[in-house]
Amino acid sequence: MAANISFTCTDIKTANGTYMYKVPDTTLGRQVDSICEAKWYFPNGTVLATAPPDPEYMDPAVSVDKWRLLANLCLDELLYRADCLSGTSEVVNFLSHDPAVIAHSERIHAFLAVPLFFIFLVILLICVHTKRRRAAKGEKPGSGDAMLEKSSSNHSDAGDV
Repeated sequence: MAANISFTCTDIKTANGTYMYKVPDTTLGRQVDSICEAKWYFPNGTVLATAPPDPEYMDPAVSVDKWRLLANLCLDELLYRADCLSGTSEVVNFLSHDPAVIAHSERIHAFLAVPLFFIFLVILLICVHTKRRRAAKGEKPGSGDAMLEKSSSNHSDAGDV
């Protein structure tokens, strides 16, 4: 069973400045209250935190219990997974629809687009410059191959001797 929770960073920000990701009371694991192993994951599958009885967590997590995680950053995506002894499992996807998080992603795309634009512009300028240089010398388009033709004709003449 999987659930998706949409949030904004403002919605989950606590009074002390941390961000609280809380599994809803309606999830199966909370209703049955069975013995479950709960973990929090980054989207790439890396474990961010393991809930008690043996809690472990890494930055940006600052605290974890069975049903919630506190972090010092607002993450745009986070997964919670509970595997219960009863054989049931539950996944909750926390997905940000925060404009600040979305704007950050768009800035990254713009950051990549600008260098690509300049690379394209440099290639275009080199082509235009080469064409003008050939036109100034009176060469026809494609006449740059004349050197190759002269070179190959010299080699064929040498073979005739």
